[in-house]
Amino acid sequence: MGYLDDLKKETQSRKAKEIAIQQQKLKEQNFFDKRTKPALKRLHRYLQDLAQQLKYLEEDATASYKIKGYSHILDDFKQNKYRVLTHQELKFLGSSAHYKKVDKELDKVHFSLLCRCNVPYKFRIRRKDKKEAKLQKRYLEKNSIEFDYIEDMDKEFKFVSALFIVKPIIHVKFDFTSNLEKGVIDLTVTNFNELGIKYYIIRPGEIKDAFLDNLAKYITRQPNKLALREKVTLSPWQEQRLKSKSNPVKKSNSEVIKSVKKENTIPKQSSSKNILTTEKDILEVIKSVKKENTISKKSTPKNISTVEKNIQEFDKWLSSQDQSLDNEEKSEPISKKGKLFGWLKKS
Repeated sequence: MGYLDDLKKETQSRKAKEIAIQQQKLKEQNFFDKRTKPALKRLHRYLQDLAQQLKYLEEDATASYKIKGYSHILDDFKQNKYRVLTHQELKFLGSSAHYKKVDKELDKVHFSLLCRCNVPYKFRIRRKDKKEAKLQKRYLEKNSIEFDYIEDMDKEFKFVSALFIVKPIIHVKFDFTSNLEKGVIDLTVTNFNELGIKYYIIRPGEIKDAFLDNLAKYITRQPNKLALREKVTLSPWQEQRLKSKSNPVKKSNSEVIKSVKKENTIPKQSSSKNILTTEKDILEVIKSVKKENTISKKSTPKNISTVEKNIQEFDKWLSSQDQSLDNEEKSEPISKKGKLFGWLKKS
């Protein structure tokens, strides 16, 4: 096969992959148009109507939060100020401290229901350690909690303490996004039952009257039967570790010994120089065997006996190799020097 034929084969392979990708995207788009998009539109209309009714009636749900650095749980928050914003409106608010800018790739159908929880008073948090003050400040900023910061200094302008005057306004967000690849609706809940973010998935077929009714009760903190399915999120490091665990590359003691036997077979006409080199190589392998088969205090007698059996088998093989050496070699046989695995058995 010539170079031109190789190029043609590579071209055909790439075209086949591109066609497969296009077909998969078309399949995902068809599912989105027929199932996901209508479900999201229905969900959007329902939540928009819910927010209007709650705004008119001025219904305030009661919520409680634990804020790091403050010793008491605040259980008199009032949840109000409901509104529903689309993707374009969220983009407009992207520069705000309370709302993150939305990725352009998520503009198929993307909207959020926003509200806030607040109490009619302020409280104070004092930190006497500069590092703790820095961590407290980062925590409040991360969770978009407003505060005034006052730092006390001594006469030499050294840090004494930091005072945080906290204005407890918690911004809550229910973010609904179409997941084109998975064919589901991603729900991201921020600062609802606790400070932080939770991830869920909703299947388009679940968007029915009963589900919407329970979702409305859930948002307004009323008794409900809503069962949300949590979304599993893995970091790149966790994904790599999971792959390595699913494909373990391990050898048992017997497999290691067999490979050593195969790779280190000594010919009958070997010289003493070659024997020493082979012995050095074997010692390297022995060290790796010892490392892999370190017997912990919790090891069972069965495991110990298996290792000892393998050790004896390897020593026996070494002795047989000594007997096959050329009679002209006057160096002391390895078998007379003592068993190489003796130190491993004692460890």
